[in-house]
Amino acid sequence: PEVNLSLREVNGRIAGLSTAQLQHADVDIGAKVDGVGPVAIVGKINPLNDTAKNEIKISLHDMDLTPASPYAGKFAGYKIARGKLNLDLNYELTGKNLNSKNVITLDRFTFGEKVESPDATKLPVRLAIALLKDREGKIVLDVPIQGRTDDPKFRIGKVVLGVLENILVKVATSPFSLLGAAFGGGEEMAYQDFAPGSAVLTDADKTKLDSLAKALYEHPSLELEIAGSVDREADRDGLQRAAIDKDIRQRLWQKLRKTQQATNSVDQLLIAPEERERWVQKLFSAAQAEGKITAQLLAANTNLAALTAQVLPRRETDSHGAANLKKPVLLESDKSAPKYQTKLVPVPSPQEAVLMATMTVSENDFQTLATARVKAVQYYLLNNGQVEAGRLFPTTSARSDGSRAYLQFQ
Repeated sequence: PEVNLSLREVNGRIAGLSTAQLQHADVDIGAKVDGVGPVAIVGKINPLNDTAKNEIKISLHDMDLTPASPYAGKFAGYKIARGKLNLDLNYELTGKNLNSKNVITLDRFTFGEKVESPDATKLPVRLAIALLKDREGKIVLDVPIQGRTDDPKFRIGKVVLGVLENILVKVATSPFSLLGAAFGGGEEMAYQDFAPGSAVLTDADKTKLDSLAKALYEHPSLELEIAGSVDREADRDGLQRAAIDKDIRQRLWQKLRKTQQATNSVDQLLIAPEERERWVQKLFSAAQAEGKITAQLLAANTNLAALTAQVLPRRETDSHGAANLKKPVLLESDKSAPKYQTKLVPVPSPQEAVLMATMTVSENDFQTLATARVKAVQYYLLNNGQVEAGRLFPTTSARSDGSRAYLQFQ
């Protein structure tokens, strides 16, 4: 595509060239791109000596990029709405060895309307711009280049484009790692872990969110999608155990005086481990009395099969051939009894394992837990004071790949 740019007001000099003394010549050239963006080329060169060092500095400031919009539309898939280019290039050429530093700065660069182009990259260029643009609206790329000018495969433009493509690939595959060096963390910032059945952030994940909040503050064009997730095995156990704790706290709260109830919520009550064990036995006995614990319940859960003989009463037949149930013996003090454990939530006794099985966990419970995890992350980032609510996008669908909340840049 055609890009119409003009180089005007070119002036300057190269002074001190000498075929006799082979000394360095001073270079001082100036120009303007489209009559606005100043260009300066200064340095010392010795083109007549194959081993001498040549040093050139090139600077370009405030070059309007909108004339390059057709080029961007063809290869990036979007027109350029606004933006200026600044270049600070330092080149050292000794013989055939080139060593250069290239600092490329895009100021207020913004993509415009989408262009349907078969040549456009499929990489996330808009996300890359949002990820790289700092709070001042600048994108600064430092691209050092080394090589030999007599290498037929060496092309400065090809190297620069290769670096830009690598950045786009990294944005697509591991965007959080780009922020890790500056703000701490890395790809682990892309998720927040939760204890099974819980939507309470751990201290470690709060630290990660603090780093993420700083990154979002410094890159105001970034938006964040938050998705909740559950581990159906571990979270089911966690939710069941949490239901037992809630039941115990509710019963303890009801035993408080009215004045104590007024100053303490159910969720604020703490349960000592030994007190909890006593309450588990009480709840287990109550569930038995209500007929909630049956052989069918245990048979339906293969993990509880080994506990059948420990928690169900022995079956005897009376004179009429009917099956009678004798009161079972609880095995709290039997140290040899097998202990039921889930993958992540250990339970202290067979009675609690069976008691948990009497509590149904529905699909709606999983959805509610996933949503609570999303809100925990969202509220923490908002309370940090560095991220606006309009940049956070919670999702409603629950994933099933761990007790986590997953984050994704938009």
